[in-house]
Amino acid sequence: MAPNPTAVAATASIGEGRREEEHMLVTDREQEEEVPTTSSASSEIPPVTPPPPPQPVTPGPAEQADTGAEVLAVVVERESDEQSDSTFVTGMKDWKHVHTRIEEHEKSSAHGGCVDAFLLWSSKSGIAGLLKDTQMSARREQVKKRRQVLERVIEIVKVIGKQGLSYRGTSSSEAAYTLEDIAADHGTFLELILLLSKYDMCLNQHLNDCIEKSKKMHESGGKGRGSLVTFFSKTTVNMIIDTIRRIIQESIASEVQEAGMYSVQIDTTTDITSKDQCSIILRYVNDCVHERLIALVDCQSSTGQYFAEMLMQTFETLNIDKDKCIGIV
Repeated sequence: MAPNPTAVAATASIGEGRREEEHMLVTDREQEEEVPTTSSASSEIPPVTPPPPPQPVTPGPAEQADTGAEVLAVVVERESDEQSDSTFVTGMKDWKHVHTRIEEHEKSSAHGGCVDAFLLWSSKSGIAGLLKDTQMSARREQVKKRRQVLERVIEIVKVIGKQGLSYRGTSSSEAAYTLEDIAADHGTFLELILLLSKYDMCLNQHLNDCIEKSKKMHESGGKGRGSLVTFFSKTTVNMIIDTIRRIIQESIASEVQEAGMYSVQIDTTTDITSKDQCSIILRYVNDCVHERLIALVDCQSSTGQYFAEMLMQTFETLNIDKDKCIGIV
């Protein structure tokens, strides 16, 4: 059967039309995708400056409280996941043994973690406070113990001064590592320390620690105490005596100022080293007659001008009005 010429011509015409439409569509797409070029440098896009990095912000009390709440939530969630088989999570029907289940829960790690997280949240503490809490507690405990030891040392120094006894013994028996030798003469101060440590737990613990540390330093060949603080050295005793001296002088000067007038008595004596020492005594009246030794000065000269300058310097140091002096003996 021969093809119809009319039909063939129509089919060819339709195919040609379709090819023209597809060519127009491709041309339109290419024109849309073309990027326009600039003719001058002024039309270039300026560079974009990156924003500055964010500054760290110190959390305030509210943020720290939120942090504590977050810690609480995380701990509870974590412990709940780890202890999902706990009767306090899954539920319980055996009320006959409820006390046993409660005791088991109190000993569980889930309960301990939740309690710690709740205490952290209730105290409004942040993570920084939690990390420093242990160190600060240990520091406060150490300071408290050392203050207690120093209080006992001060009382011993006051008793020895009141009785007019010597403080030190032989220098070879003053080191801390020698205090275990009960046959050696350690001097009045250290002997009283050893006696009191037998009945005082705080002083006994401090003394034993000092002896052990001093023995280790001595065996290693080190000289001196290094960073070891004992409160038993002659330096500590001298500092306490000097502090007590200043307190007594201030108390006497206050009484002299209240009395309104006073007289001065000075006298020199030679000590065992053939050095002249001048004692300055004030005499004044409040409710009764008082004679108080306020200073003991090493004399550099024996002239009247030196003694006058020494008195003026002593009055100035103790804040005593020299115009209220009515006599010098």
